[in-house]
Amino acid sequence: MQMGYYIPILVICSYLIALFTAYNVVSVNRLLDDKSSLYRNGWILVKAIVMSVGIGAMQYVGLMGYLNHTNFSYTPFFAWFALGLLFLGCYLAFLLMSRKKTTKNDLFIAGLLLTGGLLGVHYMGMRAIVSNGISYHPLFLMGSVLLSFISGKYTIWIVITQNKLLTGQLRII
Repeated sequence: MQMGYYIPILVICSYLIALFTAYNVVSVNRLLDDKSSLYRNGWILVKAIVMSVGIGAMQYVGLMGYLNHTNFSYTPFFAWFALGLLFLGCYLAFLLMSRKKTTKNDLFIAGLLLTGGLLGVHYMGMRAIVSNGISYHPLFLMGSVLLSFISGKYTIWIVITQNKLLTGQLRII
């Protein structure tokens, strides 16, 4: 097994991209309150674009920050296809959760949709790398799927809870 190392500045940039992406996605929620259907769908589209591009950028900057003395390049088709899968998962999850009345079942389905997008960007993004020696350990694969589902579900929950707090539909005290 070949060992590598991380370039700290790129790892920090990857975290900052994730932070700013989350902030911007949550900020768009304020624009969704009681607007026309076309207006709401436009902002949901913007939110999905921001989130998918942010996650994709975080993923690729993080990958650029890891060096393991192996030459590799990217196949553009798979890289763009991965980003498209992530966008589709984000958009469908946000669209489902933007309805006035949502249930726990909706949250579960939205979590699955976002998980599909996250796994799509990760594994299709890894498929986009042209290199020898990429393999998946089954335990790490299952851990990745589980972590993606948990993070996807709670990302949707945080965004929706924040929106309900802003619109006065939910009170903490």
